[in-house]
Amino acid sequence: MKKLFRFLLPAVAVLATVACQQSDIDDLERDIDDLRSRLTALETQVDVLNDNVEALQKLLNGATVNSVEEKNGVYTITLSNGEVLTLTQGSEGGYYTPTIGVDAEGYWTVSFDNTTYTRITGADGKPVRAIAEPGATGAKGEDGVTPQFKVDASGNWLVSYDGGKTFTQVLGADGKPVNATGGTVQDKFFADVKVEGTMLVVTLLDGKTYEIPIVSNFKCVIAGAGEIVTFALKETRDFDVTMVGVAAAVVTAPEGWSAALTAKEGAAADAPTHTLTVSAPASKTRAVADSRIDVCILAVADNGLSTIAKLQVATGDMVLHTPVVKSVTVDASKSTETSLTFSVVTDDANGWKYICRPSAEAAPEAAEVFEKGTAGGADAVTVEGLTQGTAYTIYVVAYYDSAVGTTVATAEARTVKAAVDYWEQGVTLAGVTYDKNTAGVQLVTATTEISKPGVYFLDPADGAQITLAKCTATELVLIGRNSKTRVTVPVTSGPISLGSGKGLILKNVELDAGSYNNYLLNFASGTVDCENLIFEDSKFITPADKQISYFNNASGKIDNVEVTNSIVEAKATGNGKAMRFINLNAGLLGKRMTVFNSVFYTNGYTTHGTLLHVNNANQTLPEVIVSVKNCSLVNYIGQPNAYFNLSTVKKVEFSRNILWSRAYNKESFVFKFLVKDPGAELDYKDNIVYGLAEDNNGCWKYFQSGSLYIPEEGGYVKEDSDPFRTMDFATDTFVPVNNAYGAEL
Repeated sequence: MKKLFRFLLPAVAVLATVACQQSDIDDLERDIDDLRSRLTALETQVDVLNDNVEALQKLLNGATVNSVEEKNGVYTITLSNGEVLTLTQGSEGGYYTPTIGVDAEGYWTVSFDNTTYTRITGADGKPVRAIAEPGATGAKGEDGVTPQFKVDASGNWLVSYDGGKTFTQVLGADGKPVNATGGTVQDKFFADVKVEGTMLVVTLLDGKTYEIPIVSNFKCVIAGAGEIVTFALKETRDFDVTMVGVAAAVVTAPEGWSAALTAKEGAAADAPTHTLTVSAPASKTRAVADSRIDVCILAVADNGLSTIAKLQVATGDMVLHTPVVKSVTVDASKSTETSLTFSVVTDDANGWKYICRPSAEAAPEAAEVFEKGTAGGADAVTVEGLTQGTAYTIYVVAYYDSAVGTTVATAEARTVKAAVDYWEQGVTLAGVTYDKNTAGVQLVTATTEISKPGVYFLDPADGAQITLAKCTATELVLIGRNSKTRVTVPVTSGPISLGSGKGLILKNVELDAGSYNNYLLNFASGTVDCENLIFEDSKFITPADKQISYFNNASGKIDNVEVTNSIVEAKATGNGKAMRFINLNAGLLGKRMTVFNSVFYTNGYTTHGTLLHVNNANQTLPEVIVSVKNCSLVNYIGQPNAYFNLSTVKKVEFSRNILWSRAYNKESFVFKFLVKDPGAELDYKDNIVYGLAEDNNGCWKYFQSGSLYIPEEGGYVKEDSDPFRTMDFATDTFVPVNNAYGAEL
């Protein structure tokens, strides 16, 4: 608007051809200085003309004035929306300036002789409106057009009606260009500008007078509204807003943008009163691709006066938020021997990549996943060519164009094992390989009651029932022949006593002791050195309302206890029953207890959900390592004792487990130590707890209050939402939301 073409260089070129005598040089310098001053004065006059036209256009379109200050014929006008206008009454340099006016119908007019006024017409030949017509909704409508003037190289006036994009010559009544150096010099832009009481009175040279109210107690000003504010995609910013005397306000935002106005609590009298929150679009569309556009606040006073405060905003190309992966979900129903299927949900991202590698290998960083990974999409992805029966971790990183998320999301899953005929192909348990060639082995296919130690492969024909009766398990090995079919073996009588030897080993068996009415497992009499108690790929239904085991022989010892990929259903006829798994009233655990990827559950709840219990402080287990990882304990509550009721032990690992319960008013404990210094290394971390008290607060505890040794608090996260995606007690289905926690069976 304020650019003026300078025609200094052509004039200098002409003058430079004069002979360079000293007097001529002095005359040349004076001519150049005079030319410079005249150009500066003309440029100033053009600027003033444009400022006056712009100010006049805003005032005539209903702007509300807060204050007016006058100095040397320049009126500084502050509007109620914070804008500052200037009206200058007077001209400089003695140049001819067209006289601007507004006719009765609100159109711009121009006079070149200070007498005759004609409407200014645009490039389309139509008159140009100075005062906007009312909008269809009753608001002020769009702003009128503001002409902009400048002078070309020949000194002729030019005018623009499209914001300075294009200029055309101003033509006089004779159809000729109007020159700034010709015509009658006019020393005023306005006939009069003055303040009368609470009115700003502006009289144009065409004789029309306009009165604009001055209202000092009404304003709506957005801080920082003077410049274009560029937003990143999805960015949200707050702007201070000062509102005085506003009875109502309406906020509008362009397509794709959002804006909201909230009051500040306890704002000081001279401080901003409101906050304008503006959010940019999530992505660029045609509607917002090149959008220097306005967020507006229409403020209305009690007396009906109104003002519009505008914040000009634009979108940039930057993405503000870091793209993230919200979830990685493996579809276990579609997993095969050599493939895994999973889906990914992201946020603030337009793509994601993944790497799938065995869980035993090192995890990649985000940069490696982005550089070397495979791109995914909206549909589920299936990874082929994997090794059967192997645990894999899927590593996923999200990105938005070149912005890459720094956090790698993971999910762990295991490919399905191919069906195995253990009788033919063999299976290794506790370091021993069992198959059809094992000495003394039996293949059981008909209805049979097993009551003696031995190695049994179970493959019952249709209608056949294999049962287990009271016996001493010096070496009792039960193996379901086909890996895809778990064989059910009801317990008809008991107990099953552990004797010296290989011990009790179950593979691919469902041992159902739900109808047995006493402790199922104990030690045989005399000195007992039992090597193993193993449940692998099996299910164990405990005796109803009873402890699972009662090892009460001070001369008895189990070296190794393993529960792997198995389910333990604590059979209960009601709530609050006692369910200890390894219950050493007397006797020892010699080396290790390992529980991995297994589920312990009851449909009601058990208050003695103990995994390992020793009866007194004299039962020291100085070399024993206990490890419970990736297990789901459902309604299996360690109360009034704990999951581990111990004296001395070498190490306890308890991690990536889910401890779940309904909203019972109970407490559950992890540890209770019967000695002051157990000398144990405790690795208790990264577990999830959910349920018990309805507010999920304070009922999952690290140690029981009666513990003589008080371990350091920590090791679990209280979840507010259910950590299981699927839970079906009838089918033993417990699918975690996050595959990294709990059992995956």
